[in-house]
Amino acid sequence: MPRSARKRHEVTYLNAEAIEQAGMEGADACYGCHGGRSWYRISYPYPRTHWPEMPAEVPEWAKHRPTQSEARFLKSAVQGARP
Repeated sequence: MPRSARKRHEVTYLNAEAIEQAGMEGADACYGCHGGRSWYRISYPYPRTHWPEMPAEVPEWAKHRPTQSEARFLKSAVQGARP
């Protein structure tokens, strides 16, 4: 996995490797979450976390999205809390 990919999808509720693989196979996989499709009938504004190759222009659907995940979902925060 490229270095830039390792910084994306690093939250407790996602399988980052599987998502990155699906994204390499087609951008439609990204639109599923980041494009506003509601999963489980709940609309959740998934963050659009910056990555090195990210286009400078923010798409309309992402203009009001957060730019990072809540701390409670970050793998580093959760792992750091364990004894």
